[in-house]
Amino acid sequence: MHGFQPEETRQNLVAAADVLIASSCHRLYNDKRIEQAELFGLVLLEAVASGTLVVASDIPSFREVMTTLELSDFLYEERNAQQLRQLLEWMERMPSGERSERLTNAQQRLREHYLWDDYWSRIFAHAAPSVKLRLVA
Repeated sequence: MHGFQPEETRQNLVAAADVLIASSCHRLYNDKRIEQAELFGLVLLEAVASGTLVVASDIPSFREVMTTLELSDFLYEERNAQQLRQLLEWMERMPSGERSERLTNAQQRLREHYLWDDYWSRIFAHAAPSVKLRLVA
């Protein structure tokens, strides 16, 4: 499938997959670098929330999210197809109980670090713990 897909179709595809490959790079084919090819990595969070483990290229934004989710061993060097293949083969050999445990842990980390319900209170507590202003966020 390619091109535009309705939200429900995308959600169903991701939820039905064993793994989502998030492949992005900062290097173009002419070796020119793009500094911010991906700004955050929302697709990683959406996949984990849907119950699907993620394999991602090792770019800064993906690395930050994958490290927070304790999935940094699911990263591969950008544009390295051999390393991606090895990682997928490793995941395929991983016992289903271990994959399930890793996913459950990642989902818990997602709830702890990325939910919006208490986002601003966490930001203010971290960034300005001594500020006594009443804030609207």
